[in-house]
Amino acid sequence: MDGSCKGQHKADFVRSACLFMHGGVWSDVGQVLLRTFDTICWNILEDESRPERVFAPQWVGKPMVPLVLNYFVAARKGDPFIKRW
Repeated sequence: MDGSCKGQHKADFVRSACLFMHGGVWSDVGQVLLRTFDTICWNILEDESRPERVFAPQWVGKPMVPLVLNYFVAARKGDPFIKRW
């Protein structure tokens, strides 16, 4: 892996592997939480009766293309979306 973003790309691989194997929340160190992880997303993700399995912020740029931002990602253990990511 080369280039000016190789460190960030390596971190993305580690992040996705950890989330897939263990589930949980990944938050970059620069995040300031105003609420707990439970109230932000985890109460929803741990409720087996709900369809939500992954939480990540989204940004829509120009042209109108939705992008999933990876500075904050939460997922259930073994989630297939995280495995494909």
